[in-house]
Amino acid sequence: MKFRKLKQRLMTVNQYDVKFTQLSRYAEKLVFEEEKRMKRFVRGLKSEIESKLVPFQLQIYSQTMEKSLKVERHMQESQDVRGKELPAPKRPRYPDIPRFGASNFRLGGGT
Repeated sequence: MKFRKLKQRLMTVNQYDVKFTQLSRYAEKLVFEEEKRMKRFVRGLKSEIESKLVPFQLQIYSQTMEKSLKVERHMQESQDVRGKELPAPKRPRYPDIPRFGASNFRLGGGT
């Protein structure tokens, strides 16, 4: 059954919620109770989101959805900030420095 295997993967939380709701219609026994519905939803979320929801001990689906969206938004904002704070390092440009083995470089300054 598709519903049992449903995971968020590359979907946003909103997209996952839509798919979850669509498929849950065919698995009413699995999500009949509010708490079961919420737990199954959380188990299908990306692990980074799921791990941040566990401490809240949520029991209502709508609250779970709200928190999931907030966590996802925070993760996206953090990712955006990191991208702006860490520009690619620029390599310093040095004037031509003679290297060992170069034909015009002599040790001891002799002629």
